[in-house]
Amino acid sequence: MELSKEVVAQYFNLPVKQAANKLNVGLTVLKRRCRQLGFKRWPHRRLMSLDLLISTLQAENGGATVDNYTKVIIARLKEERRRVEENPDYKLASSTIKLRQQISKARYERMKNLNLDPATATEVTPLDVIHPTNNSGFEQMDGAYDCNNERLE
Repeated sequence: MELSKEVVAQYFNLPVKQAANKLNVGLTVLKRRCRQLGFKRWPHRRLMSLDLLISTLQAENGGATVDNYTKVIIARLKEERRRVEENPDYKLASSTIKLRQQISKARYERMKNLNLDPATATEVTPLDVIHPTNNSGFEQMDGAYDCNNERLE
C-alpha cells in the first residue's frame, strides 16, 4: 500500500505508534515516509490540545448558550484544527497558545484550591478505625512480658 499524504492524514488523530499499527507498517517506516512527505512532527498531541480547548470552552457555561465572543474563539480554534490536519507543521497563532496557557493555569488553580483531605473533615486516621484507642473495659497494661505471656518480676 502506498502511504500517500491523504492516507497518512486519516490517522493524525491517533498516536504515531497506533497509526503505524493501523497502517500495517513499522513505526520507522511511517516516520521515514512522513519525513519524505514533509511532516516534521506527528500532529496528534497538537490536535488533542485543540480539541481539549474547544471542549473546555463549550463546557465552560455548563450547557448554557455561549456568547458571541466565545463562538468566535471556538470557530477560530476549529479553523486552526483544520489547518493542522492539512499541514501538520502549521504554527499555531500566539493567541491560541496564550489561551491554552490561561486555561491550563485556571484548571491547575481549581485543582489546587480543591481541598479533598478527608482527615481534616473527620479527624480520624485509618489506624484509629482499625485499632480504636478507647480502651474502656480493658485493664491498663504495664510491665514487661516474656514470650510465654507471663509477667516478669
